[in-house]
Amino acid sequence: MTAVVVLWVAAMAIGWTVDAQPAAPHTDSLTGVAGEATVLPCGGDPLRADPAAVTWHRRPQGGSTVPAVGAGFQLRGDGSLWLARLEPDHEGRFTCTDATTDRLIAVYDLKVRKPSVIRIESSAESGPLSEGDTFRLTCRVLTDSASHAATMLVWRDDTLVAPDDPRVTLRTQRTRNVWQLSIANVTRADAGSYICRAKTYFDRAEASAQLMVAPRVAADCTSSSAELRWSADAPSPGGFIVRMTVGGAVADEALVPADMRSVDVSDLEPGSRVRFEVKPAEEGAVEGTASCFVPPETAEAPPENDT
Repeated sequence: MTAVVVLWVAAMAIGWTVDAQPAAPHTDSLTGVAGEATVLPCGGDPLRADPAAVTWHRRPQGGSTVPAVGAGFQLRGDGSLWLARLEPDHEGRFTCTDATTDRLIAVYDLKVRKPSVIRIESSAESGPLSEGDTFRLTCRVLTDSASHAATMLVWRDDTLVAPDDPRVTLRTQRTRNVWQLSIANVTRADAGSYICRAKTYFDRAEASAQLMVAPRVAADCTSSSAELRWSADAPSPGGFIVRMTVGGAVADEALVPADMRSVDVSDLEPGSRVRFEVKPAEEGAVEGTASCFVPPETAEAPPENDT
């Protein structure tokens, strides 16, 4: 060891140059998806290479080494190689070398796989539900390979749905890749977009269903009047818009206070069908509906003749 140090010091004293040992090339194995883009850094450090100072070659499986140039290949400003769209015949070895010394800087063994197809079939009640109904959403994950196990989470807008609410039930049938969400006694506070987000090791997908909740409305008609009632499990500070339609035409419309839950309507035309709509006076609200038939007037029986 002492002799080596003395020799090195002597060499420096008389002006000899001592070359450092070249760094070992960066090596890596990568898997890309057919049809997608990928980037191969030169040496693992995208900032250390000068594009004019490096060259890229590739050796397809079963083929010979050729320059990695032409359509689909681009040498970027940091010396990395950009593959715009991976194809199956891109599988093989890619190498980056110093253009001046031919020193090997990086070696990549690239594999290209087919994209994993994952999609979600979802089903839910169409149209708005009334307050107090049960919302049911079923999502089934379909993949192109039974070996691609899927996991799924259900979100409401940007919040993860957790079954800590006693009204919420989330069942999983993993052998069938099926998830079932149910929410009992829905209120307008439950309204929103419910999203099933699923993923496998290779891919991900999502499907959504919109839950709209309307006030529960009931109407009872008598000979010339009607009683209209509705529920409101969530507050509506702006009140409620009540609309009455007779014979397909709007007969009356009014904004009633937020604490009102019923109205009485008089002077209705006997023999007519009346439709009521009640909607919270807020953006995005949906109306609940009810209708009733005003019975026709009955003719009085003529008086009996006394004989």
